[in-house]
Amino acid sequence: MFKDIAKLVGKIAPVVGRAIANPVGTVAELGLGIVKKTLGLDPGAPESEIKSRLEALSPADVLALQEMELQYAVQFAQLEVQDKGDARDLAREKGLVHHAVITYTFILGYFGLMISVGFGLADAEAIGGAWRVLDAAFGVILTFWFGSSFGSKVKDTIAKEKARNGG
Repeated sequence: MFKDIAKLVGKIAPVVGRAIANPVGTVAELGLGIVKKTLGLDPGAPESEIKSRLEALSPADVLALQEMELQYAVQFAQLEVQDKGDARDLAREKGLVHHAVITYTFILGYFGLMISVGFGLADAEAIGGAWRVLDAAFGVILTFWFGSSFGSKVKDTIAKEKARNGG
């Protein structure tokens, strides 16, 4: 959608760059809106104006984007940790049967596609979209069942910061 902008932003602010490159339009628009605000652009600025501005950044602009990245990355990580906690709380309340069924369905689909491409029963390019969805879901499923070292690291960092600040 905004590949060129995502690449330019990603060089300075990788988390926001990935958000802009996200295939989910809402996430991409959120990341783009943050960049526009940081650079003082009009919310309705066209893609060409944003790209031109990113190609001619001043040192102050680079610093502003880096600061925005830090703020956005912490908020994003907190939301991710909260989201995973909500999923685990739901599993404690309702049980794991539904989670297990979804997990097995995705795993069967994932390896089914892999085997069908391996044996020449399906064209890898033709099923590319389904493969990417299953590939992304596989990581999420593993994180749900086995936890997230990234989430733990963020949680520990936030806890240390609060302790340091007396909060």
